[in-house]
Amino acid sequence: MDYASQLQSYTSEPDQSQPVDYASKLQSLAQEPEQPKQAVTQVEEKWKLASFGAGAGYATGRAALAVQQILGKGLSGIGDLTGSETISKAGNWLNDDAVKGALKLEAENKPYEEANPKTNIGGQVTGLVLNPVNKLVPGGAAATYTGAALKGAAQGAVLNVLSTPVTEGDFVQGKLKQAALGGAGGAVGGTLAHGLTSVINRSIDKVRQSSGGLLVGDTTQHATNSVNDTLGNLGVDPSKISPDAYDGLRAVVKKSLDTGTPPDKEALTRLARAQSLPVPVPMTTGQITRDPMQFAVEQNIKGIHGVGEPITKVLGDQNKALIGNLDALGAKEGVDPITAGQAVIDSLKAADDKANQAVSSAYDAYKNATGRTLDVPLKGIAQDYARIMEERGPNIPPAVAKKFESYGLLSGKQAQTFTIDDAENLIKNYINKNYDPMNKPAAGALDELKASVQNAISQGAGQSAEGTAAAQLAKEARNAARERFQLIDNTPALKAAITDVQPDKFIQKYILGGNVGEIKNMVNVLGANDPQALSTLQNSVMQHIKGQVTGNATEGNAIFSQDKLKSFVRNPQMAARLNEVLGPTKIEALKQLHNVAEDAIYAPKASAVNTSNTASAAANIVNSALTNYPGSSLASFLKASKVPFVAPAAEAMQGKMQSKAAQELVNQAIASKVSQAPRSNYLSQLPGIAARGGAAYAQTRTQKRGQQ
Repeated sequence: MDYASQLQSYTSEPDQSQPVDYASKLQSLAQEPEQPKQAVTQVEEKWKLASFGAGAGYATGRAALAVQQILGKGLSGIGDLTGSETISKAGNWLNDDAVKGALKLEAENKPYEEANPKTNIGGQVTGLVLNPVNKLVPGGAAATYTGAALKGAAQGAVLNVLSTPVTEGDFVQGKLKQAALGGAGGAVGGTLAHGLTSVINRSIDKVRQSSGGLLVGDTTQHATNSVNDTLGNLGVDPSKISPDAYDGLRAVVKKSLDTGTPPDKEALTRLARAQSLPVPVPMTTGQITRDPMQFAVEQNIKGIHGVGEPITKVLGDQNKALIGNLDALGAKEGVDPITAGQAVIDSLKAADDKANQAVSSAYDAYKNATGRTLDVPLKGIAQDYARIMEERGPNIPPAVAKKFESYGLLSGKQAQTFTIDDAENLIKNYINKNYDPMNKPAAGALDELKASVQNAISQGAGQSAEGTAAAQLAKEARNAARERFQLIDNTPALKAAITDVQPDKFIQKYILGGNVGEIKNMVNVLGANDPQALSTLQNSVMQHIKGQVTGNATEGNAIFSQDKLKSFVRNPQMAARLNEVLGPTKIEALKQLHNVAEDAIYAPKASAVNTSNTASAAANIVNSALTNYPGSSLASFLKASKVPFVAPAAEAMQGKMQSKAAQELVNQAIASKVSQAPRSNYLSQLPGIAARGGAAYAQTRTQKRGQQ
């Protein structure tokens, strides 16, 4: 026999003109000659599948008709109240059509239910649980068994009322009976599921305790340990941050632990990084967790009037704190670049004068011991001068050339003695006085002449000294001079200072654009001779950074630019320069500030942040996050019905619901949470599903008993 054809005839739409005797067909099927066991089993399985599908379709169709009947009764009532016969007729038609449709569905499902009652009832329960009408049923989990029973009863009652048409008797009494029956089934299902969820959660806790060392009974100590470990990993001494910031960090972690969700390590690190800055930076939950959805909701909801003000305040305080950290690192005490440049120049000049005095003291010691001045040999200078004159003659300033030639350097015969004092005078009052760094050819010629004189001093001065004591004093004088000259050569800022450089571009050229080693030499000179000048320089550099980061805006209008700060701390060359000027502590604080700003300002990948600056776009994005709020779908359904009195009331109800939901989103944002997603994100839905299942099962069993 062709069982596939026979089965198709059973599952196809019944011919209304020729009622089908399903019982006879089933009986004839049973009387067929015995077939191989495997073939029979396949037919039975297909028949059960058809029965299951028929039950699911039956439940889904009845739910739609139940909603239609409720709307019809509502319209009839409104028509009676307003005296509108048209509205009453429309309502009565909807009600009558729903009843007829329900009876028809019942007749069509009956043979499937009789053939496979358990499978068909399973399909009905599944159809009700998965039915779109469930979106109209408020969800959520409860904390206690009593709460689970009450919430399950409410969910079951609403589901039964919305999914079961009243086909006989008084409509109101029928709905009350449905509510009672659904409530009973929902209470049982919700309570059982709550117990199962509790067992699962306790098991998860035990696993977490064994793997993560969670001290359930001592969350305060565990929170303290977590905060200390996190700060330690950041290189921050917990005792060095403010007590308020430390206590705030510990409170956030403890709150997370008290709810049974250990803090996310990366989120805790972000929060600790923000709170351990000189000026603690407030952060929203989305910025701490970097959750794309949370971040997007926060950024979008802040622009909605009457809702986003608390988030806007946090972000405003955050911007002030970010800028405040630059002030705390020295920008507030900084002076303008010209003033700072002049202070550094004066300090470097003073340091060179001090070094020069040490050289002079060594010369004087030689003179006092020998009764002679310290002569400097001219032979090497004469040779260098002749070469430089030949190569660069036109570039040598006339006054300098005249002074050099006064010693007979080109005649081959020394015209006068050339002492150490003469050499110093030649450098200071002739070479340096005529030095212009902007005139590159002349500056190059003078650099060579100065190097020649310095070399003669450091290598040849006092070479003719007789006696061990005199020779030693001459050597000490030469060494002192050599050290000074080497420092000048290796420190362009010092060289510029003693050649009367202008202060307006000093910091930009010799600090922000200088060589790292040369900057280090300059900082060492300032630190050893004038710490106050070094502090002035550091504060001025911090003020320059602040100006770049804020666009030199006034305090009230300044907006922190993470991207501008990035150019200082992420550029390897610039970071190395700043490390020498500001020191390791301040440059590390700047890098930490940059990381905090990046967490706060940069949107995570896949974050749907509205960048159009339009309130409507932001509102649409936020409203999409509110549609799942309990009861919102029911209100939307009633509002869309356009039924007089009902639709306006539903719209008002939905407005209040979404206002409350928006407030919850705001509270979530400003709570600065560091927890992972709640472990019961999916388990919390189990009691609601079970309550619906319990209500659906109670409904189908009652119908079965009524039919029998």
